[in-house]
Amino acid sequence: MVKKTTAIEIINQGDQLWTTSLDIARKFGKRHNNVLRLIRNLDIPEDFYLLNFEEIIRKIPGANQEYFVISRDGIWSAQKNF
Repeated sequence: MVKKTTAIEIINQGDQLWTTSLDIARKFGKRHNNVLRLIRNLDIPEDFYLLNFEEIIRKIPGANQEYFVISRDGIWSAQKNF
């Protein structure tokens, strides 16, 4: 079981608030790979998805770390699935 935390790290860029799928997984006590799958399978308009979910692949020695940067609006649209 993944441990839940009480706070999500919020990133303020310009006039938009963002967080990551990594923080969402920690906050809701979910496995990160399940959160990634949920985000990729959201039933929302493509233009909304492109504006509010940015997939990042960070290259680290021996592996790649995939995660999403998610806007506040994106969090609200996906939260019912967490």
